[in-house]
Amino acid sequence: MILTKEEEQMLNGECGPGVAKAMDMIVKWGEVYDAPKLVEVTSTHTLLGEPVEWLRDVSEGAKVRTLSTLHVVNFDYERWEEQGIQRSEAEQQKEYTGKCMPYYESLGLIKSFSCGPYLIGNVPRQGDYINWSGSSGVLLANSLFGARCPRVGASGSLASAVTGRAPLVAELTPASRHGKVLVEPDGFDPDSLTKEDIGLYGYYVGGVAGEKTCVFTGFGRRLSVEEVKFLASPLGVSGSSTMLHIVGLTPEAPTVEAAFGNKPPEATIRVGKHEMNLAWISLNTTESRDVDLVTLGCPHLSITELREVARLLEGRRVLDSKRLWISCGFEMYNLARRMGYIDTIERAGGTVLTGCCAGPLTPWDKLVDPVAVVGTNSARAAAYINMVSGGKVKTRYGSAADCIDSIVGGKWHGRERWVP
Repeated sequence: MILTKEEEQMLNGECGPGVAKAMDMIVKWGEVYDAPKLVEVTSTHTLLGEPVEWLRDVSEGAKVRTLSTLHVVNFDYERWEEQGIQRSEAEQQKEYTGKCMPYYESLGLIKSFSCGPYLIGNVPRQGDYINWSGSSGVLLANSLFGARCPRVGASGSLASAVTGRAPLVAELTPASRHGKVLVEPDGFDPDSLTKEDIGLYGYYVGGVAGEKTCVFTGFGRRLSVEEVKFLASPLGVSGSSTMLHIVGLTPEAPTVEAAFGNKPPEATIRVGKHEMNLAWISLNTTESRDVDLVTLGCPHLSITELREVARLLEGRRVLDSKRLWISCGFEMYNLARRMGYIDTIERAGGTVLTGCCAGPLTPWDKLVDPVAVVGTNSARAAAYINMVSGGKVKTRYGSAADCIDSIVGGKWHGRERWVP
């Protein structure tokens, strides 16, 4: 691997012991993947969870060299009692985070605690090399913004933050970003899909495509950022792709030919009502109409989505036996508070959680009052909740309106559009 003079200085300790520790990891990462050189990274997003000793070593004499934000924690540290987390679990996790936080602070990482860094100002430009933790953010960064981001763990992201470098691995090269699989609708108009339908679409395709980059065709309208989020985020759960192309929308897919690099697709996935029904079945894991808890905000809600939730709850009340979690970042919370949306949600009996994951990272087995069935409008959340709970927590998947109706009216009345 070819290193610049500055990179050699970082590696041999001339820039401090913490930088040397991080650069050693970066170089070894590159050697494993036969990277020819390192590239300059402009942005990182780091998942908490590293050994405290490693954090201490890598922060010694070091400061971050990139725009560096922190990922979510697994429950709301300010509202853990209201959220219903067992005291022992809350104290244990807060104690660990308390040990880690001084090192993150000394390095200069931004304490955003968001799974949507693009919502809080960490927005890469097309062609930027970045290093983010969190598969949903990676998919949005690569696909919608045209940044170049591998799928790595927290240690790799933090090492890049400290050094401002990442190895030029194959998945960062232009050729690796071309589509491999063509996705075509079969018997329905993609422009007619609701957000929850779009989530089903992405979830099904991810399970078939695996790690291969998909090229979605047939959308005639410009999808919103939220709709692209619904399509992209399940691809990292049912499959392991790091990006997608939407012809006519995402920056590297002005045409089908450009999306595939002027090569034919390796395969074609045709998605019709049958395939959408299969996805619906896998995300609705119970026939029970009794939903104990609804969680909305995986990934974190935007201000537009918070407005929608407030509208759906206006003048209504969550039943005393039910729970509603609305998850967002601190910045969206503050804006929604100023707009009156938080007041509306709280008057209705909802709990607005900040800085945490109300889906896959939630300690579902550490709740004071366990839940049997969770409703959500996130395909990503539904799939993960099933997985992380070992199937003990069942899920209902539908629109935000379906979810809220179920905890206001008492029973699930989701629209089963794709069921024969």
